[in-house]
Amino acid sequence: KFRDERDSYKKQRDELINDMAEIKKKAEAFDEILETAEEDCWAKEFTAYVFQIIDNYKETKREG
Repeated sequence: KFRDERDSYKKQRDELINDMAEIKKKAEAFDEILETAEEDCWAKEFTAYVFQIIDNYKETKREG
């Protein structure tokens, strides 16, 4: 019984660690978007840059 509980807690811990890594990636992408928004850039350039950040995020998600 104790081993089952231990294994369950380990599984929950691992899932939480993976979730935290995912949140960190999203936060980094969002921070990058905010930095770009603070700079002087035209709307068309900003949109293209945001899509580039999203593509990079998706690619790192596939690799991870």
